[in-house]
Amino acid sequence: MWGYLLQDKTYELENSTFKFTGKERDKESGYDYFISRNYNSKIGRFLSEEPITENIFSFSPYSYVMNNPLNLIDPFGSDWFFDDELQDWVYELDASFIIDVVADYETGETDTKIRTGVREFAIFNGAEFKWYERSGRLYSWPAVSGLYLENGKSRGELQQFEDVGPIPEGEYILSPKKTYNFYYDLLYGNEKIRNFSKWIFEYNSWGFYKTQIIPNSDTRNNIINLGRKPETFYLHGGTSPGSRGCIDLTNWNNQFHTLFYRAGRNLNLIVNYE
Repeated sequence: MWGYLLQDKTYELENSTFKFTGKERDKESGYDYFISRNYNSKIGRFLSEEPITENIFSFSPYSYVMNNPLNLIDPFGSDWFFDDELQDWVYELDASFIIDVVADYETGETDTKIRTGVREFAIFNGAEFKWYERSGRLYSWPAVSGLYLENGKSRGELQQFEDVGPIPEGEYILSPKKTYNFYYDLLYGNEKIRNFSKWIFEYNSWGFYKTQIIPNSDTRNNIINLGRKPETFYLHGGTSPGSRGCIDLTNWNNQFHTLFYRAGRNLNLIVNYE
């Protein structure tokens, strides 16, 4: 009974059920009671899932890496990283930069081109977004880009027009570390709370999720030469087909982001209008 234990509530008394963690020791079972589950110190394991953090990803202790603790680990040294200073993909990093990669998701981009041995990529052709998953599975969703469509397809000839034309052709990276959603942003400030109210009013144009589309160095230079801004492209949803340059998955946005979130890895994207 909790009422009978208060007089002995100190870690200095051997007979106290409260130890240095402040959790209650169950003398009968030998387990430590951590409010919602028991812990067995002999094997170093909890005996059941934590009912909140294991089932609601927004509350997970690993939410900072989108629930994938291995997101920034490269045990075989085969990953490529995007260097913000060089504005290019590199595989040789000095020690200080490696530390930055582990500590800061902003510099932890990973290239998944075929040259690394990973044969996984996505293609957007102006009408469809296809994801060739590394297991061999193919996902395909209707998708468009740009304000002016022709027979439900993007007009690639308008890609030089900012806020009107579709996303320019080239190679990009989609990273789960650059995925934002309403609830995650409200709790953890990924997009900052000051922008949250604005996003609510733009739900019809964005949907619940959006992932920034990051161009490689050559594509970035091409975008700048076209007079457009390389950091303004996103993959998102919405209620009506069309965008100001982003890739719009409309009603299929949630389905893609659910699969993308579960995969927990970067995806190479090729934009090529047929």
